[in-house]
Amino acid sequence: MMSKSVRASLPQRTDITMRIRRNSRSNGLLLFNRDESNGNDQFSNYHFVSLAIRDNAIEFRFSWGTDTAIIRTPASVIGVGTWHVIRAIRRRGKGKVEVDGRVVARAKASGFGLLGVTGPMFIGGVKFWEGIADKVYVRDGFDGCVSQLKINKKNLAFGKKFAKKNIGVCTEEVVAENNDILSDMQPSGMFLARSRPSARFVRSSYASFHPSTFLHDGAAEQISFRFHATNPEGLIFFHGEVIHDLEGRRASSTSNGRRRNGDFISVGLQASYLVYSFDLGGGRSSATSTFPVVDGLWHKATIVRRGSLALMWIDDHVAPTAVQSASTHNDANTPGRVYVGGAPDVRYATAGLYTSGFAGCLQDFKLTSVSTGRATELGSRYLDDADTPSLDFSSSGALERVKLRACRSEPVGLFNLVNL
Repeated sequence: MMSKSVRASLPQRTDITMRIRRNSRSNGLLLFNRDESNGNDQFSNYHFVSLAIRDNAIEFRFSWGTDTAIIRTPASVIGVGTWHVIRAIRRRGKGKVEVDGRVVARAKASGFGLLGVTGPMFIGGVKFWEGIADKVYVRDGFDGCVSQLKINKKNLAFGKKFAKKNIGVCTEEVVAENNDILSDMQPSGMFLARSRPSARFVRSSYASFHPSTFLHDGAAEQISFRFHATNPEGLIFFHGEVIHDLEGRRASSTSNGRRRNGDFISVGLQASYLVYSFDLGGGRSSATSTFPVVDGLWHKATIVRRGSLALMWIDDHVAPTAVQSASTHNDANTPGRVYVGGAPDVRYATAGLYTSGFAGCLQDFKLTSVSTGRATELGSRYLDDADTPSLDFSSSGALERVKLRACRSEPVGLFNLVNL
């Protein structure tokens, strides 16, 4: 959520109060506001103020360019499933953090000047993480609810002053990590936003889905997912020829064990870079990320293919990686099952392009066939696929589930608001 008319800090003082409830122990950004008086250079030393949850502690940061003050509370001062009031206060170079009316951390910065923040104020996450994640040391939005926001002792309503994305409303009940229902004496009329489908893969894992799960008969198509990788190599997605038929029988292979010639679409990791490849009958074309993505962080990938043109965005970077196939064909003839996280025989399926499946967590995996009418929405950006259901990795959603595990930590896009 973003406001262009509200600033989180005055030059000499900052006073932020938020009433929050966590849904999980995930790291998450609560508030961020930076200086943009010298432009929006993502990598410059700029003034900013931030509030985040990292490793179960609250971190209050403020920076005047070259130096950053960090006020960190003890871990676990706020629990999961219960409401807490967090207040972050700064007077010039002195700061403190209060939780539920009790001071739990304080610090004093030396050599401090006036703090200027002129850009939009973000709540629950940011639009672009580039140049921000290395300032606040988190890269995910807040997973939980916010029922009150007060800046410099002034209550702010989540109304027209805020642009909103990926947010909903909260419920009176919260599911704790042990699946117990926690009662909460909050006003009624709140709804819980369910966690996004996710699964952990271990290189020999995979999930398969019916071929009709991803039809390539529209004007365009889009693949989007979040991922946290633990190995620099591995197949994430494959749709091509028949490897196993719908009765589970393996198709006959060639003498050298490689995949027979045919159209295919794949996504995977090669030397820590994300690679999208496709063959429409005129030879393989690939788009590769411009930076490694196996770095211990969660990333989001969005890939759009319009005929022989493919565009790939990582982490909402403005400029995508593009590749144009030389093929004169626009449609992919892929009668086989849709595979996520690997395949029954990765080397055979991908003709040696990959030798193992993905290692790590996948979340919110979406496959969208874009009609001619909606293709005009793409422009230079990808489609808003909020209405597309995520793949269900459970036994009721997948044809096969091989060695799938639960993710230990799952990020969410932004957060859920009380009483929108």
